[in-house]
Amino acid sequence: MVNETEKPNRAEEQGPAESGSSPGALPPKTPPAGGLIAAWTERATVTRALRVSAIVGTLLLAINQGDLILAGGAPPLWKILLTFAVPYGVSSWSSAAAMADAAAKNA
Repeated sequence: MVNETEKPNRAEEQGPAESGSSPGALPPKTPPAGGLIAAWTERATVTRALRVSAIVGTLLLAINQGDLILAGGAPPLWKILLTFAVPYGVSSWSSAAAMADAAAKNA
């Protein structure tokens, strides 16, 4: 029977190709210091959230207001803004939370 302390580390068993790292690979980008707000306002987070908002917001607008738009009408501005704001908020918050969690684990 093998003692728990005698078991080799799984990362030590794997070669560079198996463990996901290669000799010339760059380390993963570390989240910004300062926690959740700093991660939420980081350029990469904002850019990603804007892309998601543009794609998902357009799809939601077509699904929810498409019949009105095709009939020649226009939905209220607040509905259009909210349709794009919700996916932006979800995307940016989840990215920032993931970055903050990663920073906390690395600290």
